[in-house]
Amino acid sequence: MPNLIDDALQAAEEGSLIKNSDLMPIALGPYIAGLDTAASTAAFMIYALFKHPDILDLVRPELNALFQDGGTTHEKIRNMNV
Repeated sequence: MPNLIDDALQAAEEGSLIKNSDLMPIALGPYIAGLDTAASTAAFMIYALFKHPDILDLVRPELNALFQDGGTTHEKIRNMNV
């Protein structure tokens, strides 16, 4: 099933709607949109934790354990309770 990039490449090859110079912004658009979403989510989480210091006190030990012994793993993240 073709996706946005496939359609953009085909249109550029046909020379109809898209020029080759348009391909980079088309490819980077979803990536940049994802960065904005991730940044907004992280900012909200930080705000919420500082607004509720009792929860922050519960999160801190889990975060310290998460980054010990070589960093994070999927298993460590799954085992976080708070």
